[in-house]
This record gives sequence, C-alpha cells and structure tokens, in this order.
Amino acid sequence: MRSLFNTLVSNAIPDLNVHDETMIMLSGALTIYLVADLRELARKSEATVPIEELEPPIQVNKVLDLIKDNKDALIKSSGYDEELEGRIVALENLTKHLTSNMMSKFVGKATNLIEFVDVNAKDELVHAITVNEAQRRITVVFRGSVTKTDFITDSKIAQTRVPNPVYNIDKDVPEDINLHYGFHEYLFKKKCPNDSSKSRIDSILNKVHSLLEENPGYSLYCTGHSLGGALCTLFGFYAASNPKTQELLKKNEPIKVISIASPYVGNIKFLQSFQSLERKGFLQHLRVANAEDVVTLMPVVGPKIGIVSPIMAVKGGVGNMYKHCGMKLQMKRKNYKHGKTYQIAYPQDMSSDESYAKEITNLMEDGKNFITSLGKVVKNDAKTVAGYHSCEEYERRLNLIKSDLKHKTLQSLYSDKSIVGKVLDVDYKPVYMMSKKEHLEKIKDSKIIKESLFGSKKEDDTDCSVDVKSNSKNSKESFFGFGKKKRGSNINEEEESRDIMEVRSENVQGDGISNRIMCCS
Repeated sequence: MRSLFNTLVSNAIPDLNVHDETMIMLSGALTIYLVADLRELARKSEATVPIEELEPPIQVNKVLDLIKDNKDALIKSSGYDEELEGRIVALENLTKHLTSNMMSKFVGKATNLIEFVDVNAKDELVHAITVNEAQRRITVVFRGSVTKTDFITDSKIAQTRVPNPVYNIDKDVPEDINLHYGFHEYLFKKKCPNDSSKSRIDSILNKVHSLLEENPGYSLYCTGHSLGGALCTLFGFYAASNPKTQELLKKNEPIKVISIASPYVGNIKFLQSFQSLERKGFLQHLRVANAEDVVTLMPVVGPKIGIVSPIMAVKGGVGNMYKHCGMKLQMKRKNYKHGKTYQIAYPQDMSSDESYAKEITNLMEDGKNFITSLGKVVKNDAKTVAGYHSCEEYERRLNLIKSDLKHKTLQSLYSDKSIVGKVLDVDYKPVYMMSKKEHLEKIKDSKIIKESLFGSKKEDDTDCSVDVKSNSKNSKESFFGFGKKKRGSNINEEEESRDIMEVRSENVQGDGISNRIMCCS
C-alpha cells in the first residue's frame, strides 16, 4: 500500500519553482530557531507543554501550533527581543503562504520532525531532520547564530587544511582544501551528544542514510540561515561526496542545498571541488543573499582588501582565500542595471579575461556593500544592518520577486548556459590561478582586466556590480580605495588578518544587536 502511495505521489509531483522551494526551506531555517527556544522553555517548565511532548517524531504542524500558543512566553523569555518577535511574525507569514492553495500538500501533516538535537545548545550546533511524505523529501536543517559561541565561530578568520573528499572520485581536483576553521570544527571536532565516538557530521549522515534506506526514491535537501547556511553548505558538500549517499540517491538525484545568508565556507580549492560535484550531477546549491547583508561577506578579508586596493587583492591572491559556491540569488533594495531587484549568477573560473574582470568588479561591489553597512553601524544604525540579515527581510524580498521566480526551477538555472557558461560541461577543465606571478601576468596582458581595475568609459549594461568611472580621480580611488586610502599604503594579508581579529576580539564581548553586528562584520 505504501509503495503504491509513493508511486502515485512520485508521478504527480512536478518540480517546485525557485520561489516556492526557497520559501519552504526558509520556513525550516526559521522554525529551527523557535523550536530550540520552545524546547528550552519546556525544560524550564515555562511552556504550556512538557519537553516530552516536543520530542520527535512529531508532526511539524503541531510544533507550529505550539509555537503560536507559547508566543508570549517566548517573547518574554527573550527579554522582549525584537529579533525573536520578528522571527515569530515571519513564521506566521510563511505559514499562511505555505498552507494556502496548492502549497498545503507539501507542508503541515505531510511533514514530520524526525530528529532534533539541541543538547548543550549554547556550545554545540543545533540541527533537525524532517521527512515530507507528499514531496518525498528528507531535509537536514541547521540553526543559525544565536549564542556567543556561534558569533565567535562566525567571526573566526582562520582556515584549516583538510583532505579533499572529492579527490577520491575526481583526480583533477586538489588533494587538500581549506575550510573555515570554526565551521569545520562544529561538524567534525564536536562529538555527537548521544554517541561520543562519532562526530556530528557522522551522526547526521548515518541518520540520513537510514532514512534514505527506509524511504527509497526520496530526495535530500539541506538548509539553514546565517551560520546554519554555512553548515548546510559544508554538510551538503560532504554528503554528496560520500559513496553511500550517492548509491542511495541512485546517482541521478542531486542533493539540494538552499542556504540563506551564508558566510564564506572555504577557499578556491573548495569551490573547484564543489563545482566538480555539481558537474557530476551529485549536488546543486542555491545561495540566497541580500546585497547589503554583511554576514554574507564574512570573513571580510576579501572585501576589506578589495576596498583598499582591488589590484592588491587580486595579485596577492586574497580573493582565493575565501570563495562562495553555488548558484547565487542576490536581492537588493534598489534595482540593478537590468531593472530588477535581484540577479542570478554562477561562479566562473579564470579562463577568460571577461570572467576574471567580473571577479574584480564583484570584489569591489562586496567592498562597497560592506562599507555602506559598516557606516550605518558607526552611525548607531545597527538595527537597520541587522534587518538586512533577518529571515523576515529575506522573506519580504523573495515575495517581491515571486512572479519572476515562479517561472524558474533550480534545475532550469543549472541548465541555463547564459548563467553557468561552460563551467559545468562534463568534459570541462576549469582554469584557476593560484600564484601571484600568474595573477600579475594576466593583469599585465589584458586590457579588459585593467579597465576593471582603473576604470573605463565602457559599461556593461547587464553587469550588476559597482560602477567604475573613467575620470582620473576616480580611477585612482578605485585602485587605491574609495578615496580615503593614501597612495603607497603598505598592507599585506597577515596585517589585514591581524587587524580584523583585533577588531573582532574587542566586539564579541557584551550583548545586543550592536555587538552582534560588529561580531559578524
């Protein structure tokens, strides 16, 4: 009977469009914050239900009802934190959207919370696993930054070199990759609360494999907001490179990562390996980011040096230190040049002067966004900056572009050559430059790259990055900074890293939105 049901549902379910798929994942990324808070209240006997009634397995719609019933207690326990109130409002709005018309079949009674691990939540990561029978989907959800430990983890700039799991299936990728030390530590160094012999990632993978065995034909999704976005990206990467996961997914169903407001996760070698998995059809990633959200620019080595001197960032290889991966859906308060408030892009390699020049202008755009947000913090407008990072702001902007996203699927974006170019062709060999010498020679011999650094009268109407003016003064400013950095400044990567760590160490103390923003910037 169950197999018949699965067959009928499998034949009846079309691919969800980008808007609906992202909204479902955003609801999960948002809900995990509130469930963790509610469970903490229940442990203190301050909720309307005991903790036992919140233990999995439990229907998600029941959990949502309990959150609604305990709304006042949740807000009171937070000290009337506006951020938590905003999450509750956003969840209420999302619930209305997801339970209306055809979307009702994909949520509510169809979704069960199978696992929720929040033991020692102040020092360890919090994750949940849900199973949706209607959509035949297993989803791993990671909570974002909440505790002081989370924010310190976010702000770490150090990387750790680890063996590359993709090298076992693709000898063209590097044997080692560099990952953000804090994110890697959360998944690999922290032990599973229920089994100290296993790391968190091993524990989660074992559960996922078990669920895939129990539910053949189900797809695997990963999601999270902020820190959760970084963790779901890293988890999806390792899950997709795991032979057992590939076998259980029949190698014809990519793992889908939908990250919201994720900081950087790894270096250029990580990106190269991530794209290898995408090229093989094992992995797809939609990275949703607000242009003004400083958390998506963390760690800020690349953007900050890009502000001081793009050419220094390029020739010094700082741009290689951290690279975003996946299909980027970036949303903005104002229109881009093409008249829309969003743009969709995919990371290109360095095979052409055009793609390399775009990398430079994107670095400058990130720097400009960082400076704008930092300026608001300096002017005691940290609340606005925090708003750019909030789940409710992401929900609002997604709904503004709903009509456009309704006509796109993640698969159609990955198949669109105007977005991905040749990078994902099966036989494509990516080109990356790792040494300073390679960077300098590329710059010296390319007119296009020089124009992106020094400015040009010609502007690309479809390019949504920062405008670079052609006059002499602005050309110098784009080279040496935004008009405030003196010529001849001697800044190297080590000094930049030390400066950032010093700034962060001064701002991780205390509490409140201002400290949170400074810690995340």
